[in-house]
Amino acid sequence: MLKLAMMHRGLDPKDLAKASGVTYQNILHILKTGKTKNSTMKRIAEALRYPIEFFIIPGDMDDSPSSDTCKDRSSRRSNTAYDQLNKAIEDRLAVLGDNRSLLRYWLAKDLREHFNVRSYTLVAQTNLDEALALIKIWEPGKGFKSDTNHQASA
Repeated sequence: MLKLAMMHRGLDPKDLAKASGVTYQNILHILKTGKTKNSTMKRIAEALRYPIEFFIIPGDMDDSPSSDTCKDRSSRRSNTAYDQLNKAIEDRLAVLGDNRSLLRYWLAKDLREHFNVRSYTLVAQTNLDEALALIKIWEPGKGFKSDTNHQASA
C-alpha cells in the first residue's frame, strides 16, 4: 500500500524520506519488509496525506505490547473477515487483469465509501456477506452498479 500511495503522490523513496523526516534507509526497510513502528508510519501517512488506516491492518494500533510495529500482512490468521475480503478482492482483480495495484486502490475506495468506513478492513462482520457479493460485481469506473434485472431473474 505504501508503494501505491507513493506512486499516487509521485514520490520516490528519497522524496518520501525528505517529506516525512524518516531516513531513506528506513523507507527502504519498510518497503522491503512491510514492518515499522506505528509512530513512523503515522509520519509517513501524514507526509503522503493518507489516513494511517490505509497502511495498517485492524489490531495493529491497539495498546498491547505486541502492537509496537505494523504487522506483516502475510502473518494474519486465516478465517477472518479481513482474509475473506482480501481473497475476494484478489480473485476479482485476477479476472480484471492488468494494473492490479491501481484497481485494488479503486475497489478498496468503493468499499470504504459504500460502508462508510475509513478502511475496507473495518467493514463490520455483519456486512461481510454484502461486501463479498459487491466485490464479485465490481467493475472499474462503474463501481458496484450492475444489471439488477439480470440479477433478479437469476
